[in-house]
Amino acid sequence: MRTEAELEAIISSEKPIERSWDSMTLAEVFAKCYNDRHLYCPERSRWYSYADGRWTEEAQKYPSSLMASIKGFKYLMNNYANTDCRGHSQEDNFRKFCAKLGDRHARENLAKDAADALTIHAERFDSNPNLINCLDGTFDLAEGVFRSHNAYDYITYQTRFKLNDAAKLGQRRSEESRFQRFISEVCSQEADTQDFLQKAL
Repeated sequence: MRTEAELEAIISSEKPIERSWDSMTLAEVFAKCYNDRHLYCPERSRWYSYADGRWTEEAQKYPSSLMASIKGFKYLMNNYANTDCRGHSQEDNFRKFCAKLGDRHARENLAKDAADALTIHAERFDSNPNLINCLDGTFDLAEGVFRSHNAYDYITYQTRFKLNDAAKLGQRRSEESRFQRFISEVCSQEADTQDFLQKAL
């Protein structure tokens, strides 16, 4: 997910004060900032939120995580108004426009408008069969690499294990089999002696 500095850079590059001041402009800027956290699937009439390496379907009309992001967006827009817009002929009017996001109904309207800009179709989710999503990252079977989670993989499922833990477990099993081979060599295939040594050690 993007950092606050990255979000501020997106807002600054979009120059919202130079555009029409309407809910669609806010929705477009919001979508560019938060498309790695929130998506709307019209086929399912559901919002999806990204956290802990996967996309999760939300049951609420206005999920709390989405509304929290909109509150954060209001804060970022106020920062933009107080820094980038300083001295602009429309500075005060723009600041008043941004302040409207303090109203719950305005935030809900922004969520409705942002749904169009944050649309994802159901077939995009889990569309890459070569990705195995673990708790600690994603393994790409096609590339043979284990990498950090990426929201743009659009994965909704996740295994219950960490790949690094599985690798350690495999290493332990390898060490155990090495120990068993050593016992076999030392005991010259004597099963009773092997069993005794394994239990004793």
